[in-house]
Amino acid sequence: MYSILTVNSIIVLASLLTYPHEVVRSRQQDIRGYDNAKSGFTEVVQSMYKKEGFRAYYSGFGVNLLRIIPHNAILFLVYEGLRTHLNFISK
Repeated sequence: MYSILTVNSIIVLASLLTYPHEVVRSRQQDIRGYDNAKSGFTEVVQSMYKKEGFRAYYSGFGVNLLRIIPHNAILFLVYEGLRTHLNFISK
């Protein structure tokens, strides 16, 4: 049980560090369809900060956690189960 909690806390920390990049990248993809829109990374970062503030970089973060935490918990349990099962077979 502790190992699942540890894995999930590491996932939350990694998401906190990488999620702003994902938001900026998706905004860049949205902007590219418009004429005369500057879609460079720094332009999008500056525009988001000016228009929406710091919180814009974490919009949708809670929903993202609801998606990735169960996925990674299941992945971890399957990995550990297979590892234990395969070690038992090889002995």
